[in-house]
Amino acid sequence: MRYKLLLLDIDGTLRPGSCEQIPKENAAAVRAVQKAGVKIAIATGRGRTGVGKGLLRDLKPDYWVCAGGAQLVDAKGNDLALHRLTAEEMYALVDFFEDYELPLRFTFHDANYAYIDFAEFDRREKAKNLYNNIVDGEDQDHHLVEMPWNKPRSSRKSTAISACSFSTPTPAAMAAILCKKASIKAPACASWPGWQV
Repeated sequence: MRYKLLLLDIDGTLRPGSCEQIPKENAAAVRAVQKAGVKIAIATGRGRTGVGKGLLRDLKPDYWVCAGGAQLVDAKGNDLALHRLTAEEMYALVDFFEDYELPLRFTFHDANYAYIDFAEFDRREKAKNLYNNIVDGEDQDHHLVEMPWNKPRSSRKSTAISACSFSTPTPAAMAAILCKKASIKAPACASWPGWQV
């Protein structure tokens, strides 16, 4: 069977947590797979803007599944699928996180904006070598330019978060879109549990 698509995560897969960028050996292996004609896709919880220059060395993925599945981007940076939060969902999240004093950030096209507790995000990013292009958004007005498409991240678990309604599709749905864009027929994707093309 000839593989047509290789989906890889960045943090903890291509890039061990102790490294500031992916190791040369990992980049060489991915380039070899791509040279053999396999499409490469990066699937990450980061927004596309959260993948800093040099993090992937010289890799040029064919596709990106970003922001926990809410953003699908091609190699040229074009959005193939984008699932934004509604204004109501966003305001509900901001209110909830403010009420419980939890850190909150949203991903936009130009950066990750920490709406609540920028200092905490900055500390965690540096401690984990993530450098996720996070900026102080505590004035909470960037959504007036565009709505975010990322789920909130918190160091503390909360059962109330799961009750929120997100407009983000499942990773399986995003993979199905990716399979269609990469012209992969259903049998190649059908072996992935729960994925239908």
